[in-house]
Amino acid sequence: QSTWGGFDCSFGMFGLFAATRAALGRVSSHPIVYFPEAIFKLRPVTPGETVDKVAFIVPRSISKPEVKDYLERIYRIGVKAVNTYVVQGKTRKTRSGLKRRPGFKKAIVSLNEPWTAPIPPLAK
Repeated sequence: QSTWGGFDCSFGMFGLFAATRAALGRVSSHPIVYFPEAIFKLRPVTPGETVDKVAFIVPRSISKPEVKDYLERIYRIGVKAVNTYVVQGKTRKTRSGLKRRPGFKKAIVSLNEPWTAPIPPLAK
């Protein structure tokens, strides 16, 4: 019996993904995985601006197909394409020597239809 992260994996990791795909009624070439603890940070967009591409900061472990599937299934956003790249952390000089800030992964998502950023209500 093998365990991984406290889960029984005696049927193998690909069996888990196949079971997930079958449960969702969709067969695809990539595994369908949901990330309940993953945080997708939307990069700033000017309120009222209409855009056809938006940028997200995503965890490094998430791939392009997973980003697309996550946005389509959870947020019902039509995604045309996803481009990702890793931004290197900047090196800063401190009293104790050189320190590097952590890097992050950025996903540029092309949308099927233009999206208008909502205008926040005025604070009273």
